[in-house]
Amino acid sequence: MSSRKNLKKSLSAYVGDLLSQCALLSLVVSDADREKVYSLIDRLVELEDDLTRRISHTEPGQARAFYRQWRADLKAALTALQADFEQLIPA
Repeated sequence: MSSRKNLKKSLSAYVGDLLSQCALLSLVVSDADREKVYSLIDRLVELEDDLTRRISHTEPGQARAFYRQWRADLKAALTALQADFEQLIPA
């Protein structure tokens, strides 16, 4: 099992990459879609905050189930965010 510190760093790095992609996307989309990009950025920041807080408060004796659920939630949220991101990319 990874340490909490490494999980937080990995989460921060992945979200940072997605945020930089959103910043680049905001430069090439129309003004109408720019609000959607900003909304996506807000969701990314909220996701990182939520998951970081959850890492910091692991239930004693339930670590394996906790991290299994944490990873499932991370995967589901990032899949949804990635799908929304791909919809904003101009053809």
